[in-house]
Amino acid sequence: MPPAINNNDLTPLNVPIRLEKETQIVCSYKNCGKTFKRQAKLIEHERVHTGERPFACTWPGCDKTYRRSTHLTAHVRTHDPETARPFHCSYQGCTKSFQSRSHLNRHEKTHGEPMFKCTWEGCTEAFSKKFQLRHHMCTHTGKNAFPCTFEGCDKSFPTGSKLRRHEKIHSNEPQYICSFTNCEAKFVKWTELQHHIMNDHPVTCSFCDREFDRQSRLSRHIKRKHTQRDPVPCVWPGCGQTFSSSASMKTHVLLVHERDTRYKCSFEGCDKGFPYKSIRDHHEKSHQRTRASPRRAREPERTIMDQITGNNYAGEGSKRSIPCPFDNCNFMFIRRYDLERHLQSTVHQDDLTRKKRRIQVDMMDQDNEL
Repeated sequence: MPPAINNNDLTPLNVPIRLEKETQIVCSYKNCGKTFKRQAKLIEHERVHTGERPFACTWPGCDKTYRRSTHLTAHVRTHDPETARPFHCSYQGCTKSFQSRSHLNRHEKTHGEPMFKCTWEGCTEAFSKKFQLRHHMCTHTGKNAFPCTFEGCDKSFPTGSKLRRHEKIHSNEPQYICSFTNCEAKFVKWTELQHHIMNDHPVTCSFCDREFDRQSRLSRHIKRKHTQRDPVPCVWPGCGQTFSSSASMKTHVLLVHERDTRYKCSFEGCDKGFPYKSIRDHHEKSHQRTRASPRRAREPERTIMDQITGNNYAGEGSKRSIPCPFDNCNFMFIRRYDLERHLQSTVHQDDLTRKKRRIQVDMMDQDNEL
């Protein structure tokens, strides 16, 4: 049991605030300044700067990576429902289970007698956690738990981190310094520094000239878009399709094989569904666009699209009369426009690329014959 506290210390005007712990090891990266008590924690933190994620999931078809081994261990459990939540509450009648022991310990404290009691006159509330009492006291005082101590400032904040971020404004001294060579720009706010870097010092991809505001995002982009990787085969029995990434493969399985359409389009008259909210949101934007200019802009692309889909589909008045031309995909569409949207999605990205290449080769062969 945690040691009992003195209720006299929990008056409305003397709510306990966690003190900063002593630290010993300082991060050596410029303008970081974070400190740690153990070398292992410093090494974990430095991966934020380097972008290193050395702990990779070995589950077939999963390309997830993590900075910490504990995060990988927790992730691996999600692949097996029987081990996903191995830590079970020991209190009789409670069937809850958790992914980590720390989450279990935090939960089991809720079964005990509340330790932190409100001392406000006439209030009998009690809480199992100190921060719950701190926030409760704010209902009596009418203020947040962390008030600003600068003279003339009456602002208060719900957390200590938000208070510390606010207090930097009072100093009027730049806290964030640009680390690029020959640049002496300084800023009061972190967001101002990021805006400066993005506009004045963007890092550029050498493959496609796309710009990024930090090296770690450029590295992630190169790994995803420009690094040659082995094709990922579909895990569905009897399906021989391959994909450039596990994400594309998973989307293919959900849409084509499992017909997962849990996220429905909210526009009236549209009955489409999608396996991911992000894909649904992207689809809904198509309802808001005018179709005339996008079609003109895609005219060269549709020449190849015509050869893939054919030119004699039934008109828009027919009910789902336009099939997807790819094998193992049973999707049907009412409008040619919907088929084009489907073909340009991530589901058939690899199929479409291969089909285009074959058509272009055939067209070149025909030109040579002429």
